[in-house]
Amino acid sequence: MVLLGLLSGALLWLHATNAAAFSRFAPGGDAAAVLDAWFDKSALPPARLLACTIVFAFAWAVVTRCWRPLCAAVGPFLLPLGQGALYAYAAHIFIAYLVQTGAIKIWGSGERGGFPPLHPGLNALLQGARCWRFGS
Repeated sequence: MVLLGLLSGALLWLHATNAAAFSRFAPGGDAAAVLDAWFDKSALPPARLLACTIVFAFAWAVVTRCWRPLCAAVGPFLLPLGQGALYAYAAHIFIAYLVQTGAIKIWGSGERGGFPPLHPGLNALLQGARCWRFGS
């Protein structure tokens, strides 16, 4: 667990400093560009997979080690959320279909056949109404 913690800390340090300590070894002196290439989301390079393995293994080890205090602290909050998760997931399928159908009937389809482009103010109003009505 200590090794995973040190490796996770090193990853955080690399991210926070944009690998400034390694700039002299990077082509053109731009270590941030090297990090961007190594950890690119769309390409999924091996360095990103290794970093995910380290972070997820460390998180699993911490949660396993501290299970009782974590369960006592956040269990009463997380249990109701987990119990309603299947209903919420299933309801979102139907709600998303109804919202898309309604938006297309009211405003017509967009350029690519999906949602029409909404005015940013109307978009903000709709999202604010959803947050107010359903509590974030």
